[in-house]
Amino acid sequence: MVEPYVTDVEKFAIKVSEMIPTLLDPTSLQEVQHDDEKKEAFILAYKDSSEQLNLVQQYYEIKWSEPTFGIDEHTWLHYVGAYKNLTWEEGDPKPIASLNALVGKTKLAGTQVMDANHILNLIGSKVVCIKYFADHNHKYHDGYLLTYDTINKVVILEKTHILFDSVIEVN
Repeated sequence: MVEPYVTDVEKFAIKVSEMIPTLLDPTSLQEVQHDDEKKEAFILAYKDSSEQLNLVQQYYEIKWSEPTFGIDEHTWLHYVGAYKNLTWEEGDPKPIASLNALVGKTKLAGTQVMDANHILNLIGSKVVCIKYFADHNHKYHDGYLLTYDTINKVVILEKTHILFDSVIEVN
């Protein structure tokens, strides 16, 4: 299931707020470059933030907003550069900017709540309603019989007969 846009943005803001203390100034890498523990903490926090941003970018309604994202886009790009500089080593291929970049321009077009009512409406659109039906003695009865395909029509008809016969016996 896909979270609402606001929820994913809030999660991103939380991850950013956890990442920033690991590297207060993304333009001065000296504070973490030679400290493996701090470097690893930043890299892990950046990866978490980047993965969450990747989810946010899938929504069609994305609009970068510093108050809701917890960081302005320019500063975020500084963190992207810091990550690249800290993880790239001589001889390595070009560093990856986004950990799980989307292929093409894929965007989430919308969301749909899948509850019982929605499922029943889907079933209802495929059902045929017969007002009068005949029993096995070819007598016609006033009632409703719902079928959704010819294979199950016989099973539904048999179950309806059993139910109909028990109702007649009671009355």
